[in-house]
Amino acid sequence: MKLKILLCIALFFLFISPASAAEKSPFFGVSATVVQVEDGTFEVKTKGEEENEGFVFSPKGVKGGETIVFEVQVKGNTAVYLLVDETDARGTFLAESVSAVIGLHDPWRTIQLEVELQDTTSQIDAMVLTNQKEKTTFMFRNVKMSVKK
Repeated sequence: MKLKILLCIALFFLFISPASAAEKSPFFGVSATVVQVEDGTFEVKTKGEEENEGFVFSPKGVKGGETIVFEVQVKGNTAVYLLVDETDARGTFLAESVSAVIGLHDPWRTIQLEVELQDTTSQIDAMVLTNQKEKTTFMFRNVKMSVKK
């Protein structure tokens, strides 16, 4: 009887897990909503209540002292910039790197920011943010974080 119950529980989680995993996104809104509109393509709708609205991505496996490249394809009718915040293992803020403001347009555009991480960095938050207080929508895809060799 216990074996049947355990088997039922295992099957239940097997059927539930893929659906919930598919809905979970690695991207979080910053005073904005982030919705997947196609496979791998996301739409960001800002609230327009303040500057610096958009989305954040926190990749795993970051090592201090490396030079990384944060890259993303974007399109829309607004201006954005890239921002990378670095923290140590205790969550203490270490450094911030910011790109120039980049105007978006309808064709997809690849933008990137190269960052030399502090030696004690163990976590980063990579963001794409608006530079003006405006209610706007932009799209993104192909978010990459790579180590420069």
